[in-house]
Amino acid sequence: MKNAFYSVLTAIILLTIGCKKDEPIQNGNPTTKIFVDKINRSGEERLNTVVNLRWSGEDKDGFVKGYEISFNNINWEFTTKQDSVFRFSISGNSDTTDIDFYVRAIDNDGNIDPEPAFLKIPIKNKAPEISFDQTLIKTDTVLSVFSVLWKAEDFDGFETLDSIFLKLNDGAWYSVSKTTTFLTIIPENPEQSGSQNAKIYQGFEASLKNERITNIRVNDRNTIYIKARDNAGSESLPDTLKSFYLKRKSSDLLIVDAHNINVTPNPTSVYIPLLNEINGNYDLFDLFPEGVTNLPSFWKPTFSLTLSLYDKVFWYGESTSINNLLPLELASGAIQDYLNSGGKILISSSFPSNLAKTSSVFQFSPVDSFATVITGQRIDFPIDSLAVPQAEAGIIYPALKISKFINGLDPFYQKSSAKLIYKAQTKTTGFIAPKAICAKSENSDGKTNQVFCSAELNNLLGDADSNPSTNELKEFFRIVLKQEFNW
Repeated sequence: MKNAFYSVLTAIILLTIGCKKDEPIQNGNPTTKIFVDKINRSGEERLNTVVNLRWSGEDKDGFVKGYEISFNNINWEFTTKQDSVFRFSISGNSDTTDIDFYVRAIDNDGNIDPEPAFLKIPIKNKAPEISFDQTLIKTDTVLSVFSVLWKAEDFDGFETLDSIFLKLNDGAWYSVSKTTTFLTIIPENPEQSGSQNAKIYQGFEASLKNERITNIRVNDRNTIYIKARDNAGSESLPDTLKSFYLKRKSSDLLIVDAHNINVTPNPTSVYIPLLNEINGNYDLFDLFPEGVTNLPSFWKPTFSLTLSLYDKVFWYGESTSINNLLPLELASGAIQDYLNSGGKILISSSFPSNLAKTSSVFQFSPVDSFATVITGQRIDFPIDSLAVPQAEAGIIYPALKISKFINGLDPFYQKSSAKLIYKAQTKTTGFIAPKAICAKSENSDGKTNQVFCSAELNNLLGDADSNPSTNELKEFFRIVLKQEFNW
């Protein structure tokens, strides 16, 4: 065993002596390989246009400092990466093509692999996909204005999308940019029945486009379609919304019914006879039709643009909240825009006790704050008590008599700029509270643009609750709609 060991050691020494100590290793070229040698795919099995490729290089007498890649074996681009995601495009009439990919390593001496690694990549353009948000239009009937929201995708990358197209009924396709996802549509003449063009408001900022979309049907059913097209000319399958009835605008007065509690007397049964007699006709936007929530998905711009079609608005509701906010709070931004643009609104609603001091109601209304009520304190409005008109209103309003006991009235402190219309003959327990329940605001020209009542007017029928069209409440509505808002 010992003799064998010495024999091996002697051989190694002799081999070492036989080599020249400073003989240099010959400088050679690096070699390159792609992690995939071949892609055997055809037809529908081809890759999509987004491809992830990996490569590597080796240099036996040094190290690889980088790589050059090419798609034609002529023009090369240097990189130090060993992988990358490539997004290829397909042009022309075909949706398939083959991409030639070359890569060659460069070593620390500047030597370049003379035989670049090569891969042929079979790709196929995937058609984009697009779909409407089916939740925006919540009822079978739409009042003049509707919005659509959609999502478009392309497996080959969003940047390969070219355009989005919409069509109303059998009208022409209407093109918008691929970055647009939201539109609001209004007939050019919403008071005219039949087929016509419609205005397009783009985005949530409601930017009016110059072009019109064709063949919207007023006072008729409508179907809207959408499709997407990519840079290769491939189109998605069209998507559509369930057809809906687009109601004609029939009045300069819009009634917004935000009342969601079944009470007697029912507010609608009180107000409608009065308004029919005073205004002749009206349009109704019911936020809770037959117990179904019909709150606008987008108060701005959808509801805001709806309000803009009307000269006057009457909003009535109560203290029901949605996700801890009153519908009136949800609509506050749209209401403020409406007032700023010259609109006129009458509001009648009750409110939850101790409404948050940060409530948006205080931003647009003549109310500075509501009375703060703590445990053991109450503000009642007893039956047969009066809402007493105030001289500072500047117009002689009728006294209104309470016809239904109200336990928990919502009197308020008015803003300095407001003019008081009514104080209530309330009874309080445990503290002194304000008595204001109705006030008005004026615009910069001194014109009344808002009358705000923190009591539900349908409870102020006096002795004529069996025939409300003959009582003082009718005179109240006449003064507001025909005098205060007559400008």
